[in-house]
Amino acid sequence: MAHAIPQPSRSCPRFVMGSLRLAAAVYAFARRAARGRRLAYAMIAEPVDAAIDDARLVYRKALGEVFLRLVSEGVGNGELPPQDAAISAACIVGACLEGLVGPLAPQAASIHDAGVGLAESIARFCLRAVGCDPAVAVDIISRGGSDRWSVTAPPPPA
Repeated sequence: MAHAIPQPSRSCPRFVMGSLRLAAAVYAFARRAARGRRLAYAMIAEPVDAAIDDARLVYRKALGEVFLRLVSEGVGNGELPPQDAAISAACIVGACLEGLVGPLAPQAASIHDAGVGLAESIARFCLRAVGCDPAVAVDIISRGGSDRWSVTAPPPPA
């Protein structure tokens, strides 16, 4: 079910929209992975043959391109500090995937709260990693969260 990305309000200046969109993309990716836990784990972490590994690389590249666009937007409008957006985007892909491996593993306990807490934690980490002010990151996550976000990130396999 698609929901609208929160729009800026008087308490949310326009300059945080890049960070908001980045948080929404990371959040949506993690929530979708939590909902399709078994397939997402297989796509992210299980040993696979070369054809599946090639599909993983294509998917990671597509995900990285979304994060690159969002980080570049944040740097371009001054809400994020200057940085190599391509490296930051690659690191966000890594943080998303590695942050999900343990919780999605077959032997892991079931994911409580439908993955909301997990997705919020990963999104908060990624915002801080690209230089978003921690207080702004917490505000962005608390205003978004749940299923109120929709993004253009490619969905993980589910």
